[in-house]
Amino acid sequence: MSSVKDQIVESYQRAAKRSPHPYINCEVCGMPGKEGIACSHCPSKLTEGLKFDTGKLRYSLVPPVAIKGIAEVLTFGASKYGANNWQLVEDAEVRYLDALMRHLEAYRAGERFDPESGLPHLAHLATNVAFLQYFDDKKTISKEDLDGICTNSF
Repeated sequence: MSSVKDQIVESYQRAAKRSPHPYINCEVCGMPGKEGIACSHCPSKLTEGLKFDTGKLRYSLVPPVAIKGIAEVLTFGASKYGANNWQLVEDAEVRYLDALMRHLEAYRAGERFDPESGLPHLAHLATNVAFLQYFDDKKTISKEDLDGICTNSF
């Protein structure tokens, strides 16, 4: 396993390949840093901020129209059913998968907007996918859940 210093050095080396800014060793402690500034270990010498976000999610890549569409569908649903009511629906995964398929088939048939909400079918699709992701993420399998399912030993 590499040390924290080695990981930082590797991070800077990867960034140096993508960035026009030259990277050099800090004149104070020897850690890599941008030319003209010191590393994060020498805050008194910093003249430019550093942010270690290499490898982190880049939400700026998500098209705003997708987020807006989901928000519009959720706002419509909140006014019709109540805020976050979608989390309380019985057999939610099956029902939201069915809803997703209805919106997909309407879109495939050439209908771009849901007649009830007036919102794009694709926004409804994205919202239903978000619901399914939510429920999939929240799944936990307990011993009680497995009783009766896994009765055979392999």
